[in-house]
Amino acid sequence: MKNDIIPELLLNIIQKSDIRDVFKLCKTNKHYHKICSDNKQYISKILLDKYKVDYNDSRNFVYIANNVRKNQYISDTKKDYVGILRLYYNFYKITDINLHLHKKISSFPIYPNLENLYIPEHNLTSFPTQPNLKTLHIQGNKLTSFSIQPKLKVLLIYRNQLTSFPIQPNLVNLQIYKNKLTSFPIQPKIQKLIISDNKLTSFPSQPELEYLDISNNNLTSFSIQPKLLNLDISNNKLTSIPIPFSLENLNASNNLNEISL
Repeated sequence: MKNDIIPELLLNIIQKSDIRDVFKLCKTNKHYHKICSDNKQYISKILLDKYKVDYNDSRNFVYIANNVRKNQYISDTKKDYVGILRLYYNFYKITDINLHLHKKISSFPIYPNLENLYIPEHNLTSFPTQPNLKTLHIQGNKLTSFSIQPKLKVLLIYRNQLTSFPIQPNLVNLQIYKNKLTSFPIQPKIQKLIISDNKLTSFPSQPELEYLDISNNNLTSFSIQPKLLNLDISNNKLTSIPIPFSLENLNASNNLNEISL
């Protein structure tokens, strides 16, 4: 696998450009065509790494979704990066993926065009940033970390193993119950949040929050939520709750003492 004759400019293009632009450049540019052809395995590996395709994982999405085995492409005697890149590219233009598969996947790559992904009940432990993802159902996996998703609006991520959760700039609807959260940041646009059955001891003010189920935590303090309409805060350790004028429905049963409102 060659790599010593690729110009720095071409390497920069490969790293920064859309994969389709790289293919087009290698095909149509007279100067780069032979370089790409002579170094196609190396260039393919760069692209696979760029899009976080874990080609060493036999349960990676690109193998399972294409119904092939890892050892057809990667073994002690063979490393077919070109072939793996073709597997990856089969799904590159797709905006919606629904992965209700009998075979469980344990890693998933970056797909820049992906907008809606349904991937519940698999074996994912992490999930990379998807630049255009808007809806994600990833409940019932084994996530211990989760990346910022810049355009995500709806996220179902309950029944995982998260101990923390990052700020998501555009998230509106979040179901994150039955994890292991010990803290939760301010989410600037969150309107609906189900965060029951975690390990929270406090909860900050969320400026746009209207619906909150935070039952079955360890809350000893709770900040006022200025736009809250519905609140289930039962089964915590509170002695008082600040109530906004907007609140319409409240369940505060089973706290330390009778709640003082």
